[in-house]
Amino acid sequence: EDLDLLNSSTASLVRCCVRMFSSTSLARRLLNFREHSKEMLESLCSVCYHLVVTSPSPPHTSHPPTSNFLQRLALNSNLLREIWTFLNSISLQRNFGSVACVHLLAQGVSLPSPEATAVSEALVTFATLLATFLSTLHDAEFYGDYKGVLLPLSLKEMGKMVATLVGVLVMNYGKYEEARWNCLRNSILCLLWALYERNSRRPFCAPSQWEALNLNGVLPEFFLETESEVEAGFPGVPRALVHKVQLLCSAPFVFPFVERVRFFQQLIEDTSKRIQGSLQDFLIGPTLRVTARRNHIYEDAFSELSHGVDLRNRLSVNLVNAQGLDEAGIDGGGLFREFLAELLRTGFDPNRGFFTTTADALLYPNPQAVLLNEEFASHFHFLGTMLGKALYEHFLVELPFAGFFLWKLCSGGRGGAGTHHLSSLDPELYKNLLSLKHYHGDLQDLSLNFTIANDYFGHSSVLELKENGANIPVTRENCVEYIHLVANYKMNGQIERQFQAFRQGLSQVIPLRWLRLFNQFELQVLISGAEVPIDIGDLRNNTKYSGEYGPDHKCIELFWSAVESFNDSQRKLLLKFVTSCSRPPLLGFKELYPPFCVLSAGHEDRLPSASTCMNLLKLPMFTDYETMHSRLLYAISSGAGFELS
Repeated sequence: EDLDLLNSSTASLVRCCVRMFSSTSLARRLLNFREHSKEMLESLCSVCYHLVVTSPSPPHTSHPPTSNFLQRLALNSNLLREIWTFLNSISLQRNFGSVACVHLLAQGVSLPSPEATAVSEALVTFATLLATFLSTLHDAEFYGDYKGVLLPLSLKEMGKMVATLVGVLVMNYGKYEEARWNCLRNSILCLLWALYERNSRRPFCAPSQWEALNLNGVLPEFFLETESEVEAGFPGVPRALVHKVQLLCSAPFVFPFVERVRFFQQLIEDTSKRIQGSLQDFLIGPTLRVTARRNHIYEDAFSELSHGVDLRNRLSVNLVNAQGLDEAGIDGGGLFREFLAELLRTGFDPNRGFFTTTADALLYPNPQAVLLNEEFASHFHFLGTMLGKALYEHFLVELPFAGFFLWKLCSGGRGGAGTHHLSSLDPELYKNLLSLKHYHGDLQDLSLNFTIANDYFGHSSVLELKENGANIPVTRENCVEYIHLVANYKMNGQIERQFQAFRQGLSQVIPLRWLRLFNQFELQVLISGAEVPIDIGDLRNNTKYSGEYGPDHKCIELFWSAVESFNDSQRKLLLKFVTSCSRPPLLGFKELYPPFCVLSAGHEDRLPSASTCMNLLKLPMFTDYETMHSRLLYAISSGAGFELS
């Protein structure tokens, strides 16, 4: 349509250029050169830049360039190396010598127009081509586990490049013409996300190479709106804060994880105050009341809470014992904790059938759940809301999920779980599929076709991965497509209905936009706590005492002496014995609620016991170190001694 606005000769020239760059022949001729001069690389980058700008869809991690010319160039690692070298050769003279313009950009230095144009075109070209190149590599190839795969840059160089690109992204907001900046930003984001995904699965960069900003000044109400609404609705907000909000949405990895956790908790706190009111700490405000039989907590909770309730409200629990009598006591938060812990434990138990485990005992939705229960979607929706409730209440629960499943929850618009994530579901299948790319014989000898076999409850079936797949053999030309289709079915297709119901339930408590602040491993830390050594000093400084005990009591001094002598595994057993979770809170024990408490519990002829619903250790008054050490270790190792106060 735009060509109609041009005169016939110009339109004809444009059509000729489009045809030329739509084929791979020109790229093939360019790649035949042994070396490319600086002038040739500069012209090539200018052409590639304009091809990217005129691409029908913006650069995105899941959308490689549509131009055959760009795709062909992207597969040549030597050319990518040359473009990176050329990019770093564009320099300006400073008092202390010549400095690469890309490094000046990373420091926020404004460049003169000619250099700014040259650098932006080379950087867009390099970022777009490298992101496309990386999309063709599996993790094992990227990390050098397979010989014969040549990367444009070493992993060490990649780390330095990440720090440079993060600097360019962070330091140049609003300094250049909008269309050029948007293209540069999108290309850099495309590449950084491709690298960040790999780094999250198997780190090759130091955290300091990703982190460049803090969240000072960013208020939760800014994040609750879109970027355009921030600019329109908060006219007094400095542009620097608007830029931070934009980066928090598009590139959260430039902010330290601890700061993102604090911000996430602030989002929850502000939402809770809005819903519950300012007196929520005094148990005043909207309350959901649920009655559940102690031996049927999941069934009763599902019956009462699976439809039409807002689980962001406070939940008050009344438990009924095996004799059908209400248990004594008023729920001040402890019963709810016990109720939620038991509900999540039984709901995600593979024996219930809604979730199953990988070979590494990691949880993911059971593909066969659709056959086990006609109301499977309602159950997955309910389990999603309850996991959301645990996150909303900062309640740590030891549920180890498969990485690909968590990635699907927090990846947002960046696409579903790709082939790279298959190793977290089935490492053996991932290894076998990857071996097809490096198979030295004739792939047709393996008698593979575009189908996949399922075996549900002894009934076998064959599913075609594409139309007429049973009649399409796997060859060297189509084996990459076969690998992607098998991985997509395993991680997306066969659990799609279960996953969508679960995600919808989770989003009713925790907006999915909030989860996009984290990668899959960070989300697991939010759910279960950090797998780090327990800081006994921090625990001691944040412990409360009750009954006859105080921080200077002789028995308490013996207690801490015994705990300090424990190894880390024994310390985790103690924490699990008292709190039901072996991992410490994300931001230290000051965040544990209710706080860790030690209560005097009578004569030393008893064993220590605990009320996990109140994070309460009931410690008999032992009078010597040996008895304290042995009795405490016996109690936490056996797992016995639970009492409900």
